[in-house]
Amino acid sequence: MATFTSSLPDNLLEKLSKLAKELQLSKNRLIENALELYLEQIEKASYIKSYK
Repeated sequence: MATFTSSLPDNLLEKLSKLAKELQLSKNRLIENALELYLEQIEKASYIKSYK
């Protein structure tokens, strides 16, 4: 597994921290889940667009 470092706006980091605590997930795991879902949506949208 590779390491990735990024900066987030303060308000986004606050939301992330709050939700991770509520869901009892690490911030890293929550980001992984969100990114996977987002990339799937982009892939689906691209697939749909290719048939229009």
